Amino acid sequence: MVDCLLETVFKEQNLNIAMENLLSKNDSCGTDGLRISEFPNYWRLNHEEIIESVLAGSYLPGTVQNLEILSKSGKRRMISKLNTIDRFLLRALYQVLQPDFEKVFCANSFAFIDAKGVIAAVEQAQKYIALATRSFTS
Repeated sequence: MVDCLLETVFKEQNLNIAMENLLSKNDSCGTDGLRISEFPNYWRLNHEEIIESVLAGSYLPGTVQNLEILSKSGKRRMISKLNTIDRFLLRALYQVLQPDFEKVFCANSFAFIDAKGVIAAVEQAQKYIALATRSFTS
């Protein structure tokens, strides 16, 4: 099953979508020192070796750097900075796994789900409040 999953992860179409997603991000540098804008060329030159190591079970993810940042609202929060290769591989894996896991998650889950978030959660809460208010006044 894992082999079949990884074959799907490494299909050209899936990798192209993951590459588009990565390139849509700000041109930052991962913990490996590789800028996002440099990644397509790096992948072109090294993808066979990377894929082979993942399939062989010998791929080792890079180090994760935990950083404290200051948000626009002035609050401090922790983020984890990955290397660029891992960001790409995780996105490719996410794209394959997400449709199946989406079915398992509750319809009322809003965090870390595409096209959902705080606004969608508040809108759903408003619907529930309106429904509850109608049932109490009836």
